[in-house]
Amino acid sequence: MSYGQTYQILVVDDQPSILDALKILLSSGRLEGETVRSPGVALHCISQHQYDALLLDRNYARYKGNVSQAAEGLGLSRGTFYRRTEKYGLYAPQRGNKEKQ
Repeated sequence: MSYGQTYQILVVDDQPSILDALKILLSSGRLEGETVRSPGVALHCISQHQYDALLLDRNYARYKGNVSQAAEGLGLSRGTFYRRTEKYGLYAPQRGNKEKQ
C-alpha cells in the first residue's frame, strides 16, 4: 500500500452479518468499500466503478466451472455471462471447453 492512498474494495456475500462486520473493518483504515449480497449486483457495480480488490464469498464457487449453472445463478443467459466476464476482465472458461480441475 502506498502511504496515504485509499483503496476501494467490493465485498460480495449473501449473509448480512458478514457484510456488516466487513463494513466495520473497511471503515477502520485506508480502505473504502461497497457491500452487495449477490454476484449479479457485483457485476453491475464492477461495470460502474473500478475497484482495487474484490472479496467474494467462496460459496459462490459452488458452480465449479459449470457456466450454464453460474449464468443461471446470476440470472443471466449463458451468452450474456460470457460477454460480461470478458468485458470486465473476469475469468470464464473458453466457450466449448471444460475447465480443468
